[in-house]
Amino acid sequence: MNRRYVAEISYGIPTHYGFSYVDTEDGLADFLFAHLKIDVKPDVVFHNENDPYRIVMCKIPRGEREVFLRAIDLLPGLMAYAGKKGYEEYCSRFFRDAERWLAEHADMGRKVPLQ
Repeated sequence: MNRRYVAEISYGIPTHYGFSYVDTEDGLADFLFAHLKIDVKPDVVFHNENDPYRIVMCKIPRGEREVFLRAIDLLPGLMAYAGKKGYEEYCSRFFRDAERWLAEHADMGRKVPLQ
């Protein structure tokens, strides 16, 4: 399996899972989630005006976790098909940098899984 460009976030909400993923400014991932009928509720969106992508923190119902992760696995191919060049490189760099930052700033013994 290729690297999965998503981070699972512990929300503490028993009915939902939290995730962070990379999307385009025009919401190509949102289109995919709607097509697959995944109930993704964005909480926070981070975007730099000079950046072609945005980071989305969201929650999904617990029962939709596996289909959400399958959709995340489809995103690199969809981005390439839509002509969004550099998506995989951007994601790889973003999650590598996030993992490095978390390792440097996390409390001792705390694990933060980035897929």
